[in-house]
Amino acid sequence: MPFNALEDYARFICGRLRGAGYQAFFVGGCVRDHLLGHLAKDYDVATDASPEGVLQLFPDAGVVGAHFGVVLVREDRWQVEVATFRSDAEYSDGRRPDAVRFVTDPKHDAERRDFTINALFLDPETDRILDFVGGRADLAAGLIRAIGDPEARFEEDRLRLLRAVRFAARLGFQIEPRTFDAIRRMAPLVKLVAVERVREELHRILPEGRRGLDLLQETGLLSELLPEVSYTEEVKQRLDRTAELSPSLAWAALLLNAPHGTAVTIANRLRFSISEFDGLANLLASRGRVREIEMMSLANRKRLMRDPQFDEYLALHRMCGEPVPDLPRYSDTDLHPARLLTGLDLIDLGYPQGPLYSRILSALEDAQLEGSLGNREEAVRWLRSRF
Repeated sequence: MPFNALEDYARFICGRLRGAGYQAFFVGGCVRDHLLGHLAKDYDVATDASPEGVLQLFPDAGVVGAHFGVVLVREDRWQVEVATFRSDAEYSDGRRPDAVRFVTDPKHDAERRDFTINALFLDPETDRILDFVGGRADLAAGLIRAIGDPEARFEEDRLRLLRAVRFAARLGFQIEPRTFDAIRRMAPLVKLVAVERVREELHRILPEGRRGLDLLQETGLLSELLPEVSYTEEVKQRLDRTAELSPSLAWAALLLNAPHGTAVTIANRLRFSISEFDGLANLLASRGRVREIEMMSLANRKRLMRDPQFDEYLALHRMCGEPVPDLPRYSDTDLHPARLLTGLDLIDLGYPQGPLYSRILSALEDAQLEGSLGNREEAVRWLRSRF
């Protein structure tokens, strides 16, 4: 059956589970966002059905964590994680429990989660909230609080040290004092977290701007993860000048005046993808080009303006407190004119194949971007007169 929204699909899943005699609730971030009046980006369902029971009801589902009781239920473009209520054994690797025990009481499931605001259950039939750990009070007070003993929660999964900062920065919350003190004491442990997990959290924290970086610095996590970085007043001023940051723009604002090679060192250590590193490197190199854009030839100016990151180049320029050049508006056709001649055309016109081709085609494009050529006949005449 078709569904108009992810929430509708999640409600359908809960309905089928309940129709089979199981408990089923929305849980975690979608409940938190619902209570805050935010649009949930994903929905998780918690149930007392075993993974096998879930698969009997949804035979096309995929098991993404059988050991942990997680089944991914999909239909068309929608997907929802359905997890069996569980309690966890010890976390000897600081990331995953050594063993889990499936339970039937959602209270036990809530108590093994990270923060109180992420351990709320919502009955999709009645909108009743099940709160076993004080999450609603912490939502109202704007607090990020670890469930139970903060040190125990962070020992279980050390990535939670960064997750606490991310939630506080994104939601504009404070970190509850005991939780904050535990993060400060345990900050060195963040270096034991897999770098890929650290990278993804930092990609989410840094676009929160000052709030995220202030918390990273105050908790000691910034110096543990990025010892090469100086979080200076200049960096803070850059971040204060913008309301919206992409990950690459946030990294560029942080590393713009860092010593040569710092960005490469950090990107290698955190295993940036090629596209992530290229995006950052392009931004760091863009400052001089934007300053000179009004002195460029028309062709080079258009080439810069058609760069997919051009809006980010201008944003970084503004963040540095410099006025943005007054540039004309060009259509997509102006910036990406169709080629008037190709390599095959050059062969047909009798030009021997070789390195000359790239020079000819680049010069042809320059002439097009400058507005000197408008059709094939003009291009052929131009070519004959110059090559």
